[in-house]
Amino acid sequence: MSELRIDSQALFGAFAALSNPYTGIGTSRSKTENVQINTSKTRLTRQSLEALPYRDELLRKAVFLYPECAAKAWFHLAIANNNSGDNLPDLMMEYISELGNREDKTESEDEADIYGANDAFPIAAILARQFGKAYILIGIDDGKDFSEPVDKNNIKSIRWLQVYDCWELYPDWGNNRTRQPNFYRLYSVESDQQYGAKIHKSRILPFWGNRIYSRRNYLKTGLNDDGVSVIQAMYDAYIDWLQGIKAGSAMLADYDVFTLGMKGLGQILLQDKQKGTQAGQQQIINRSLALDMGKSVVRGIYYDLENEEPGSVTRSYGGAKDIMESLENRWAAASGIPKFKLFGEIGSQGLTNNQGLAMRSEWAILVQDYAHSWVSNLRQLLIYTFLAKDSPSKGKIPESWDIKVPFDLQLTDTERMEYEKLAADRSKTLTEIGAITPEEVRSGYEGSQFSPDFVLSDDVSSEDDSKREDALWGVWFQGRNTPTVVEASDRTSAISKARNKKVAGHDQPVESARQLRSDDATPVQRIIEWNGFNIGLQYFPFQLRHGKMLPVGYGHIQKTKGADGMALDVYVGTKLNSPKIFAIAQYIDGKFDEEKLFIGVESKEEAEAIYKQVMPPEFFGGIREVMHSEIRTDSNDILTDEEWEELATVTAADFVEVAMEL
Repeated sequence: MSELRIDSQALFGAFAALSNPYTGIGTSRSKTENVQINTSKTRLTRQSLEALPYRDELLRKAVFLYPECAAKAWFHLAIANNNSGDNLPDLMMEYISELGNREDKTESEDEADIYGANDAFPIAAILARQFGKAYILIGIDDGKDFSEPVDKNNIKSIRWLQVYDCWELYPDWGNNRTRQPNFYRLYSVESDQQYGAKIHKSRILPFWGNRIYSRRNYLKTGLNDDGVSVIQAMYDAYIDWLQGIKAGSAMLADYDVFTLGMKGLGQILLQDKQKGTQAGQQQIINRSLALDMGKSVVRGIYYDLENEEPGSVTRSYGGAKDIMESLENRWAAASGIPKFKLFGEIGSQGLTNNQGLAMRSEWAILVQDYAHSWVSNLRQLLIYTFLAKDSPSKGKIPESWDIKVPFDLQLTDTERMEYEKLAADRSKTLTEIGAITPEEVRSGYEGSQFSPDFVLSDDVSSEDDSKREDALWGVWFQGRNTPTVVEASDRTSAISKARNKKVAGHDQPVESARQLRSDDATPVQRIIEWNGFNIGLQYFPFQLRHGKMLPVGYGHIQKTKGADGMALDVYVGTKLNSPKIFAIAQYIDGKFDEEKLFIGVESKEEAEAIYKQVMPPEFFGGIREVMHSEIRTDSNDILTDEEWEELATVTAADFVEVAMEL
């Protein structure tokens, strides 16, 4: 029996590597005459497929990377309308992860190679990529023999998971060769099952390397003819890659050319020609061979100081890098792994720059896509687990459940802090407008890692509930004690109809829907008081409005109504000690639209410059200074305190009925 060799010589031999005499001593001077290349589509043996990933790092990455990263991210189980009172999704995932460590193991189970789902799935996926196909055998206690279908109505428990490659477990075709055989045969001396045992397909979860969908078995992949090893698929590309590396090394060696000037060389050759001999020529050849041999062996040359003059030839290797990169690109394409991940380029680019983040994002997307190939198997396992009487679900399948594949993007500490800062800014806005509560924000920090998702609580006070209604309908109404966002004219029309419907119980004439349009529905971030007016600031300086950064604040004067039927808009500068108010006439398409007020500025020029910085210059229609009294005179529709209080008694539910009719 021949001995299996897994050293470097066997590795290169398996891939038809090159065998070149680098020194050239004792051989022809042309290395190309000694090249041995085999490009036949040889199917790799199991021994080769088993040894190669552990002898070559690139092959190991091609086989292991996707399964290992997918297992690290794992999955989330989501169950809708869970009324069990327990965290059922986490309990179910814990159940399948602990299958290899059950406390009630039998003696035979304790001695067998059994796993939980978190270990079995990546192992099966690795074996599938390495050998072409692999299987997970589910140990289901349903009172039936393994050759019988699973009795879903009588599952007591899920005992264990075992993993086998396609040389240990393969289809029992019988007389009907199909892509979906009903039975499999187990031929593994490592199994606690009977050697050659017949197993029904309902107890098996299949995994593929490169899956083949054609029924024609041209690739001669054996009994498991719908799966091909990733290594086998990379065979040709790997040959070319190694050949390119060897050829590149030979090129660098051959291009290291030296020169040797010999005194009287031409005279020696002339004498040969005159005498009709080759004595001089042979003398030159022997001298050259002696010099080359010395260079190859001792990395130096010996020459006659008086009659010989050594030198060298300068050559450019500018195209060598491109050749190597083209081979790397093909190798990466054949493996299905991005070049930056396969060859470790992320570290060289830096993890904190945008390029590094983009690379890691791409890899996270690819891993997420790969993990989706496990979902069908995990779903089947969870169905059996739900039906198991000793599982947390007590044998009942939830009405609505799903498996979520996470996007596992690895962030640096700096990136994570920036990510949390953006989430905190969003949470602050949502909390201020009452959409969520601080307690719900804190739910994102309760896990082992920060999550931007909130867990909404059903246990909220009436005040919290009111704020949520205000947030949902804040464009029209934000409640008694919440700063207003909407203009008084819109509120007056909507509230009038809502109150009439609420009190009188019948409809009133509805005004044009145009009256309900909002100039800017951005929530108020802060209310300031300026010379007797309450100003709701919707934007602070340096925030974006209509895609442009504001140099000043922007909002509206509450309880006012301008010429356009909406609250008076106002730009708020930083010089609030200035008592001046300026109004800029705004024209759109050549027609007067409204006036924009400016406070906190000291001159017309300053106000005009600010306006033209944030609005199209053609909108500017002139500027004038106005008095405080003019604001109240122009705003003849100011709501009284009684009207404002009356507005606050209408609930969001009252308004919804009106809004639905409009």
